[in-house]
This record gives sequence, C-alpha cells and structure tokens, in this order.
Amino acid sequence: MKIIVFLFFLFSISNLTFAQAKLKIDGKIFVQKGNMDGVTIKIVKNGQKINTINATKIKFELELDYQAQYILTYSKPGYITKKVSINTNIPEDKIKDDFNGNLFDVKLFKQYDDVNIVMFNQPVGKIAYDPKLKDFGLDTDYTKSIQSELARIEKLIEEKMEAEEKAQEQVQKEAEKQALEKSLADEQARKQAEAEAKEQARIEAAKVKAEAEAKAKAEAEARKIAEEEAKAKAKAAEEERIRIETEKKAKEAEEAAKQKAEAEAKAKAAEEANTKAKEEAKAKAEAESKAKAEAEAKAKANEEAKKKALAAAEEEFKARAKGEADAI
Repeated sequence: MKIIVFLFFLFSISNLTFAQAKLKIDGKIFVQKGNMDGVTIKIVKNGQKINTINATKIKFELELDYQAQYILTYSKPGYITKKVSINTNIPEDKIKDDFNGNLFDVKLFKQYDDVNIVMFNQPVGKIAYDPKLKDFGLDTDYTKSIQSELARIEKLIEEKMEAEEKAQEQVQKEAEKQALEKSLADEQARKQAEAEAKEQARIEAAKVKAEAEAKAKAEAEARKIAEEEAKAKAKAAEEERIRIETEKKAKEAEEAAKQKAEAEAKAKAAEEANTKAKEEAKAKAEAESKAKAEAEAKAKANEEAKKKALAAAEEEFKARAKGEADAI
C-alpha cells in the first residue's frame, strides 16, 4: 500500500512538472523582397488548430507543451506557404524550461504559377529532441533528403524574383523616363500655358483698361451733362424763385396798397361819420336847446298866462265880492 501511494505521489509530481514546464522556441521570419504585412503563423497541436499569430516582427517566440506533435504553418498572401514540424516528446526526467539552441529561420518566397510547389505541402524542416545532443535540434537526415530540391526551387524562385526585379526596374526606369518626358512636356505645356495666360491676361487687362477708360470717359461726360443740367435746373429754379418772390412781393404790395386804401377809406368814412355824428349831435343839442328854450318860454308864457288868469280871476272875484257887498 505504501509503495502504491509513493508511486502515485511520484507520478503526480511528474505530471505537475510536465504541466508547468514549456519548450521555448525562438525563430525568425524573412520575407524575400517584401514586408511583414499579412504574415501569420498557424499552430496545430496533435492535428488540432489551437492558434493563429499575426507576425508583425521578424523575430518571434513560442512556448509549446511537451509530449505533443506540432505543425507551424508560415504564410503570407502571394507567397509560398512553409511548414515546420516540432515534436516535443521527451523523456519526462529530461523536461525543463531552459533548453537552448532552438533558433531557426524561415524564408518566405513569392509564389509563381509556373513553379511546382507540391513539395511544400510537407514540412521544410523537422525539430525533435536529440538524445545525443541532449537538446532539441533539426532532423538533419530529413533536411538532407529535401535540401537539394528546396535549394533548386528556391534558386529558381530567386532567379524569377531577380528577373522580376530587373523587369520592374526596367518598368520603373521606363516609367521614370515617361514621367520625365511627361514632366518636361508638362513643364513645356505649363510654360506655354503661362505665356498664353499672360498674353490673355495682357489682352484682358488692356480690354479692361479700355473699358474702364471708356466707362470713366462716359461717366465724366455724363457727370458733366448732369452738372450742366443741375446748373440749368438750379438757374431755372432760382429764376422761378425770383419770379415767385417778385410776384409775391407785388401781390403783397398790391395787398398792402389795397389794405391801406381800405384803411384810409375806412378812416375817412369813420371821420366823416364822426363829423356827421358831431354835426347831428350838435344839431340835436341845438334842437334840444331850442326845444328847451321854447319849452321854457312856453312854460313862462303859461306861467304868465296862468298868473294873468289868476289875477283876472282874483280881480273878478274881488269885483264880484265888491258887487255882492254893494248889493247888501
């Protein structure tokens, strides 16, 4: 029972070590005549895809589990896809985190339709634990078996790339030549256009100047005519004003004379009326005085007649009385 427990404990420790330790893989990716845009590394573990990495830098690092079979697929649109096989199977007592010498480079070449790339369906390299080296390394026997074909194809691709590059250089030179010729033609056209534009601008400027001068002259003439018309209008207005003022003054003088005449007539009539009134008053006063004198004379005459009548009556009375006395 103790032995079973010990073996179980030992097995657990081994599994724990296996679970914690990782195989560190360092590598570089080189894109021939290209950049890292679109470069990916697909990681397949024991036939199952577990991750895809976007490789933005030339150098990359991976940590792989032990006791597994990995296929790393390097790809870029327009380039030949390459695979690398990594077998991490190792005696459990050899598992550790500090294995060295795992640095390997992968070159990606452009893909051409007339180049047979069937061989790239298999890995271009295999990495596994080497008991002799006590470390991981390339399977040299496998590498030798495909090295000549790889070298042939890569040489063919490099020749095509060089030819393509030369063709591109030729195209570039032709393009630069055409661009230079176009630039010269454009410059010539630009200079001609500038000259034509200057001439046109000169013609336009002369036309504008002539139009401006004609306009200025017409405006000056119109201004002169307007000034003359204004002067004539002002003169006519002044004459009309003087005429109106003269007529007004004449009317005012006539009205004043009329009013004066009327006033004088009224004054004369008033004076005549006053004189007449005075005469009438005088005549009235004289009539009243005469009537008064006559009245007074009449009254006096009446009084004297009355006195005479009274005296006569008294005489008559005296005479009667005397007559009566004498009769007695």
